[in-house]
Amino acid sequence: MENSACLLRGVMVLLDLAVTRCGRVMMAPTRRSLHIALVEAPIKEPRRPSLALGYLAAILRGEGHSVAIHDINARLYHAGPGETRDLWEHFSHWVMERPENTAAFMRDNRSVIDPLLAAIAQDDPDIIGLSVLLTQRPLSIAVANALRAIAPRAVIVFGGPECFPMFNPAGFAESGGPGYAVIGEGEETIREFARRLAAGDDPLCPGVMRIAGGTAISGGPRAMIRSLDEIPFPDWEGFPLDLYREPGRFSIMMTRGCVNRCVFCMEPEMWSRFRIRSPGHVAAEIAHLAARHGTTSVEFNDSVINGSPQHLVDLCNLLVTRGPKVSWGAQAVVARTLDDRLCARLKAAGCGCLSFGVESGSDAVLALMGKRFTVTEASAALRACAGAGIATSVNIMCGFPGEMEDDFALTLSFLERNRAAITWVNPADAFTGIVPGTRLHREHERFGVRFVGSLTFWETVDGTNTFLVRMERFERLLRHLRALGLDALYPGLEYQNRAAWIDAFYRNREAAAR
Repeated sequence: MENSACLLRGVMVLLDLAVTRCGRVMMAPTRRSLHIALVEAPIKEPRRPSLALGYLAAILRGEGHSVAIHDINARLYHAGPGETRDLWEHFSHWVMERPENTAAFMRDNRSVIDPLLAAIAQDDPDIIGLSVLLTQRPLSIAVANALRAIAPRAVIVFGGPECFPMFNPAGFAESGGPGYAVIGEGEETIREFARRLAAGDDPLCPGVMRIAGGTAISGGPRAMIRSLDEIPFPDWEGFPLDLYREPGRFSIMMTRGCVNRCVFCMEPEMWSRFRIRSPGHVAAEIAHLAARHGTTSVEFNDSVINGSPQHLVDLCNLLVTRGPKVSWGAQAVVARTLDDRLCARLKAAGCGCLSFGVESGSDAVLALMGKRFTVTEASAALRACAGAGIATSVNIMCGFPGEMEDDFALTLSFLERNRAAITWVNPADAFTGIVPGTRLHREHERFGVRFVGSLTFWETVDGTNTFLVRMERFERLLRHLRALGLDALYPGLEYQNRAAWIDAFYRNREAAAR
């Protein structure tokens, strides 16, 4: 009771300070105010405004700088030719990996893109910042190139997941001009970067890489933010909130990192430790969103919402007792603590859906993946959610190294046994992607993997697991889901652009053999 009372007092204080914490004052003034353009480049599903840019806007406005938001991605999605709309679906993101497709996209959409770029340049920005996901990398570089030509005074800064060390941030030198990359966590780095630039000093600081003349110079590493409560609430002013697929819904962050260490996942490499915001701080942000934007729904942008069960319970208690009544969804890990009692509390606090990275119905494959749960425990967690009225989404991977035909059959059986407790299934359309920097990539030989000219077309040394084998299992999974009446978060019953992928497989194989 004493702990609950303290939490309630804490959230009341935070609620009173919400406007201040979301970002305007409290920062020492810089020597001069900068004009900064934050840009969301294509292609990324325009579900909700970018959480990364919302945080950067709050930091920079708190420093006294002028910040303009330019969501080229969302505006082009709505204003571009209708036949290009499919490019924003997750099954088409690979198209921009080919340089000729990126060039054609920029050329074919000039009538829409050019005015959007001109609007950025007309304000003569001091800094142009782009937060980059994998699917945005080719067009972020193309957009940066175009902006250099019409806004030559601006300092170009790349950031986001693609600028974490394992993703080769120096590769942004391919963009053909000088610029900077923020390496890793960006909030404190961009604050210092802007302060230095505003004072007329060299902005190369810890956490920054300068890219010029095809070479990269590092400012050294920056320690991770000690307390996530130090980060101000995202500032959503200037975002085209009416253009997103989920209008009125916002992303929110409670944690960074993951308590698990799956061998195929980048999360342990990106964040060396698991960090979590205080429940009162999270509740205060939800209250701020409801009061400021009238939101009734949020999505936690975390890899794991239940990494600290007690923090999650405390948050639920605050939402139940103080409100506001906001529904929410999140990703969770299978754990014994996710039982009937906790699920009932989650539901009472507004939880509408939890997504689980189950990945396989074979205990042997789960062990190879580094999962810390069993198939039986996964079934129990799904049924506890269903019993409480919480929708569930289950991620499934096909063809993990070591997965045999019998293991895949166990996955199909798992889905059949638990279909009443599963709302959606999300089949990984990379089948089993091997990402640089992961343990699976570093130790690929131990997993019996060899790369055949491309990470996409890896195969096992015994030849039993190839891209075509994984594709065939993926399509069998889609047909099985259709037969079970389960909704698959993937269109159709065969792999999209199937013929092109098969052709690429054989061409890649021939090239590797030469």
